[in-house]
Amino acid sequence: MSVVAQTKNEKEYIISKENFPEVALLQLENKLSSAKRIRYFKEYDNTQIGYEVKFKLEKMYHSVEFDSIGQLEDIETYIEEKDIPESTLQRVNNFLEEEFNTFRIIKIQRQYTTEITKAPEALFQYAFNKDKNIGENYEIVIAGRDQEDFENFELLFSSEGSLINKRKFASIGYDHILY
Repeated sequence: MSVVAQTKNEKEYIISKENFPEVALLQLENKLSSAKRIRYFKEYDNTQIGYEVKFKLEKMYHSVEFDSIGQLEDIETYIEEKDIPESTLQRVNNFLEEEFNTFRIIKIQRQYTTEITKAPEALFQYAFNKDKNIGENYEIVIAGRDQEDFENFELLFSSEGSLINKRKFASIGYDHILY
């Protein structure tokens, strides 16, 4: 388990498709033909630069993240608590109740990473076909009070509900674009 307590300072800017890495666009080819609300972003996270495309496909909101040279990093799908298996949700809620005096969930995403498969095509298959039989993670952003301050946190949990990573989420303003 790699639990890190760093602060995530993220800033996103909407960009044109022409300013998105061509390598990334080639990976997206034919996957967004029926997608709606497609938006392209350049993001800065501490010292890293990345790219992200957000869209709605078959009534689900997705985001696909790429590194600075256009290599696929992960695919995330917005979900609700009811979409998390009950045993996993129980472990997540137990952690939240132990770790925070009060909290409010801002968003939940199912995350498919390149750790599942190095083949981008297979990763897109898993994410877009809603395959629940693979080892996805859950990224949960909360507003919570741990000891003194009320802050935003980004928490990453395994498919079993074990904490992988915890970071303070210092979005500059709230221009971090959800959708």
